[in-house]
Order: sequence, then structure tokens, then C-alpha cells
Amino acid sequence: MLILFAIMGVAIFLFIRGKHPPDLVAGSTLLILAFAGYVTPKDVFAGFSSAAVITLISTFFIGEAFFQTGLSDKTADYIIRYLGANQKKITLAIMLVTGLVSAFISNIAATAIFMPTVSSLSKKMQIAPSKLFIPLCFSAVLGGTITMLGTAPNILASQALFDAGLKPFSLFSYSLPGIALFISGIIFLLFFADKLLPDGNGEVPNPSENIAEIYRLHERLFSIKIPKGSPAAGKTLVSLRFGSVLGLAVIAIIREGRSHLAPKADDTVLENDLLVVRGRYDRLSALFQSETFKLQAITDRLYNSLTESFQIMQIEISDQSNYVGKKVSKLYIEEESLLPIGIKRKQRFIAGNLSNRMLIPNDLLVVLGKEIPSPAFKSLSQDVQSDLIRHLFTLYIDSSSPFIGAAPDNLNLDEMLGITPIAIVRNNKIFSANGVEIQNGDLLIVSSEPSRAEALNLVRGLEPNPDAPLEILHEQGVAVGEVTLSPRAEYAGKSLADINFREKYGLQVLALWSEGRPIRSYVGHRPLKMGDALLLFGPITQFHLIKKDPNFLVLSGIEDAPIKTEKVPFVLLSLCILTVLVAFHIQPVHVAAFTAALFLVITNTISMDDAYRRIEWNIIFLVACLLPMGIAMEKSGAAAYLAGNVIKAVGGYGPACTMLSLLLLSSLTSQALDSSLGVILIAPIALRTAEAMGISPYSLVMAVALGASIAFLTPFSHRANLLVMGAGGYCVKDYFKVGLPLTVIAVVVLMLTIPLAFPL
Repeated sequence: MLILFAIMGVAIFLFIRGKHPPDLVAGSTLLILAFAGYVTPKDVFAGFSSAAVITLISTFFIGEAFFQTGLSDKTADYIIRYLGANQKKITLAIMLVTGLVSAFISNIAATAIFMPTVSSLSKKMQIAPSKLFIPLCFSAVLGGTITMLGTAPNILASQALFDAGLKPFSLFSYSLPGIALFISGIIFLLFFADKLLPDGNGEVPNPSENIAEIYRLHERLFSIKIPKGSPAAGKTLVSLRFGSVLGLAVIAIIREGRSHLAPKADDTVLENDLLVVRGRYDRLSALFQSETFKLQAITDRLYNSLTESFQIMQIEISDQSNYVGKKVSKLYIEEESLLPIGIKRKQRFIAGNLSNRMLIPNDLLVVLGKEIPSPAFKSLSQDVQSDLIRHLFTLYIDSSSPFIGAAPDNLNLDEMLGITPIAIVRNNKIFSANGVEIQNGDLLIVSSEPSRAEALNLVRGLEPNPDAPLEILHEQGVAVGEVTLSPRAEYAGKSLADINFREKYGLQVLALWSEGRPIRSYVGHRPLKMGDALLLFGPITQFHLIKKDPNFLVLSGIEDAPIKTEKVPFVLLSLCILTVLVAFHIQPVHVAAFTAALFLVITNTISMDDAYRRIEWNIIFLVACLLPMGIAMEKSGAAAYLAGNVIKAVGGYGPACTMLSLLLLSSLTSQALDSSLGVILIAPIALRTAEAMGISPYSLVMAVALGASIAFLTPFSHRANLLVMGAGGYCVKDYFKVGLPLTVIAVVVLMLTIPLAFPL
């Protein structure tokens, strides 16, 4: 048993740490349990054929039908027209429709389906998005508790009863406590959430505003004129390297009064062109205006003088080195005599833009210092020295330079421009670049990539202007729109550069909304997270293409008619089939759900391909791998052991206190772990506890299932919460402020209503 607890403990740690995908952790844990003998070969993959998995797959089919027919939008529009344009009525409409839909499909799918509708409503009805998106996702989670189909914990709890030889829950077994929970939650959200939710930084949409203003895009848009005789004229955008060198994104070229919007990388700029760009004007204006800014290759004579004044050494980073995993920017602080100036990594020499690079084993770190600090530092090999010389440049400082009076390490040149200051030559003497202020007439020695130095020389003399013609964002044929990562996104953890976003989708990323704030500079190499929203600009045709991509949900920017409105009756009929089959005990829930799902395919409401794309296979795999863990808990005696401890701790206070403790344990577990895992681990304990105390197992297992759905405290406690984080502009504390009182209310309601459905 101790080995089982150790295996489970490691799995829980990996789930919480979040470094590895949860489905991978679940699959690996399942195999370890199999090899350790806790799960028989017969039971290892039993989860994949379980009723729980079949039911989950069927709900994704039904969810795709809601999406394909536009039923959600149609229903929402009808209720909104009926209730009027008042904010409270709009919020009530959103919560009612989302909650009712969520009762029959995955609550994550329900949230995703209604997000574009809510985004559109926030603009049309002049309501801040922050006031609507948490009510949207919380009502989806609450609505999912009404039936067995709405959430995975409900399905898994029913499966736990079946595996224990008991009659499983039916479709509407959860309805009494679920409806009470839903109504009480909606009342709280309707009357109190508005006061607790942020005001969206004061940005309440109105007819004259647009999403670009909500992102405060005007703070990062400016224009650059290509003057006559500029070395940049005649160059393509890709060769100018504005993005990689300066952190700029060119969103339009205005030539002879005509706008060329969302230009491609191979488009050429000409004299007198006006470029509309996104970036940091305050950082770059002085650079553009400095006509003397020119990087020149270091001469042999100056390099020899540098080596006479300083030691230039290399050290190989071994597996055991203290430098492994450290940022290069930290090394000068720790080794006061050393200044990192380059890295030889395999066959590539890296210079410039060093500050945030991590050292890895087998790197050759090149440093400059007054003396050799230890025998580990050696003289440069011939090939490293040749590489270094090719990456060293000089920059002459005259009276017009914006760098005069500043110390090189305070200019942030390495991060901003990708050039690393090394030394200053003044009156035939050479000083280290650290701590010495730059003066008129100095020669600054820097390291950088040759291609970067060439690109920096091309921008010399360009004419920046802090103003930009924002009206181009509204020209015909283009749109500014917002997208967020979908629940099925493969791009979480990857940057825009990693996925070649601009080339793949033909849209320009103007800004990124992450953790409650807009990010408008250097967004290309920032890893994307679930909940992030992207502000895009480009042709409307490209928005139609990205809308079909399963990695994204388009929140705004284009209006699309529902695909198959004539199929709405078939969706409603499928729900009727499901309800009748279960209500009259003709078939169990998983058979009824699969029948309803297949009916939608047969009637051509959805295609099998569409349904397969809608299924979140990672959730299916996760649940299928988790189910045998419950078997391992039961057969090993771990469930009985833990149940005994529960009875010892709270059993003396009566069945109600026992139910409360299991409900709270399940709820707390779901805040940190996937709610499915919480049910898998705690349901066997609830069953054993009920058996030992002689009380109803149904009430305890239902408490575990519904407790797992009370996941409101953080954006990470439920994927529906995380999904709306960027769209609503939320930070972590916003969820806690609304979620804590809602959790308290939910616990009280469940403690009162579960015994009414299943007496203890």
C-alpha cells in the first residue's frame, strides 16, 4: 500500500507542477500501476471502453451540433430581445442560456460556444467584457451540475457506483441539488458579481470605441518615414528585420496616399513610404534620428589593443558546472571580474542579445576580464577567436548621440537592440564598458550578430513620428479582431515565432492580453498560455480562415452567419431522444447519449470529421487512464484505509459532518488538480466510508462529484475559468474575489439539498 501511495503522490505532484501534460502523467502512472501489479492486464485499458468515456465523447458530438447550427446564438438573441438591453438582464440572459446548454454538453464546450456571443454583446450593449465573462464561465460550471452529462465529475461518479456493483446515477439524479446550486449561484452573480469584478481598466465599450482602444494600442502605434537616400529604401521588410532587431511590426505601408495593409515579409519599401508600425517609440526615436549610428567591423589593430588591455578567455560549461541553467546576465554580478561577450554553442557563435540566454552543458562561454579567475578559464582557441572577431563592432559617439552621459549597462542595448557593450576607447585608453559613462568622442566596442549589425545600419536616418493614422484599422476589407486559444489548442507553451503565425495565418499580431494586462512589444517570442487573447489585424478573409482553425476561438472582428440553421430542429430532437431513452429507462445514459450523437450525424447536422475535431481527446485520454486508478485504490485496500481515517476524524460527528468533509476535500482538490482526478481518488473513499458507517453511498458520492465542480477560486481550477481569462482581461485575484463567496454559498446549498435527493 505504501508503494501505491508513493506512486499516487508522485502523480499528484506532477499534476500540480504542471510541467508535463496531465494526460501524459495519467498514462504513465497507469502503466506504472500495471507493472507494479496494482492493476491487472485486463483492467489496464478498461477505461477506454467504459460508459464514462462513451458518454463524454457523445457530449462533444452534441456540443459540435450546437456550434454548427448557431443554436446558442439564436437562443441567446431571442432571450436578449425578450429581456431588453439592461446590463442585469443581459447578464441574466447569458447565464440562463449558458447554464441550460451546459446541462447537456461539456461545460467547457458551452463556455467556448458562447464566448463570441458575449464578446459581441459587450460591445453592442456598452458593457465592459470584465463584467460578463466570469458570469459566463461560472454559470457554465454551475449548469453542468444539473444533469449527468454536463461535467466529467458527474459522469465519473456514476461510473464509480457502477464499478462498485451499485446502480449508477441516472441523467437527472443530480437535478435537485444541481438546480438549487444553479439558481443560488445565478442570484449571487447577478446581484453581487458586478461589484466584485473589475471595471476593465475603465474601458466600457461605446459606439465610438473599438477593441484597439481597449488594448490601448495607440500607445504603441507610430509611423516611420523612409527619407530620400535612406539605405533602407529598396529593401524588403524581411531584410530590414524590423521585428527581430527592433521589436517592431509593420502593419501598413502608405505609398502616394494609398494604404497597403498587412504587408508581407517580401514586400519592398521605397523612398517617401510611410510605415505604420507597432513598437516602442520612446526607446527607438533617438536611434532613428542619430545619423552617425553606424556599426563597423573591428580592426585588427583595435582588437590587438583590446587583448593587451584585457584577458579574453573561454570556459567549457560541463554538466556539473555552477553556470548551467543560469542567465548570462547574472554572471557579471557573481564574478565581478568577468564580462560575458559571446557563446560558442555547437557550430554556432552567439553574440549580442545575451542577457537572457541560459547556459547549457557543452557551451563555450567567452568572457573578458582583467585576470584569469581560475585554471578552468583558458585562452581562446583559434576557431573561437576567429568567430569572436567576426562578431565585434565599433560605434563612434559624437555630440548628436543619444547615449552620451549614460553607462552602457544602463542603456539596455543588449535587450533592446541585441548589441552587447564590451569596452570604451577614450584617448587611446581602453576601459571596461561596465560602470563608465559614455562621452563625446568615445569609441564603443560591442559584440553582435553580423546580420543584426547590418540591419541596424539600415535604419540610420529614418524619420519616426509618434502619431499614426489609426483610421487604416477600419478600412474596407480589413478588420481588427480578437482571438483566444481554444480548449483544444496545440499552441499553449509555444510562441508566435515557433508556429510561424504571420506566415501561416496572414494576420498581424498587434498586441497580446495576458494576466489582466495588454502586452504590445516583443510579443513574437513570448510563450502563449491558455487564457491569453491576441489582438489581430488583417484581411477579413484571413479571419474567416482562422475561425475554422480548432486552435483558436474568434471573439470579435467578423460577423458570420450560422452554418446550418435549418438543422436546429434536429439538435432539439436529439436532446428529446436522449431524455426519453433515459427517463423511461429504455437505455442507460451512455447508450442514450451515443444514440443522440449518432442521430446528429445520420441527419447530416454534423459530420464525423467535424465531431472528431470537436472532441477534446486529451480529456478522453486523461479520463480513460484515470479510471483504473480507482480500481487500484479499491483492490489494494487503500480506499478502505483512507475511509477508516475519515471515519476516525469526523465519523463521530455524524453522517452530515462526514458528507461535508468529503465535499470540502473534493472541492479543495479540484482547485489544484483536475476535477476528474479528484473524483477518481475520493469516490472509492466515499463508498468505503458509507459502507463502514451504514449510510447511503449515493449521498456521499454525489457530494464528491458536485464538490469537484465547485472550482471557482482561481483561473486554473477549471478550464472554463482559464478560457475566459484573456477575453475578460482578468487577473488571478478577480476569480478569488467572486469565487470565494460563491464557493461558500455552494457548500451550504449542497449540504441542504443532497440529503433531500438521497437521504443519508
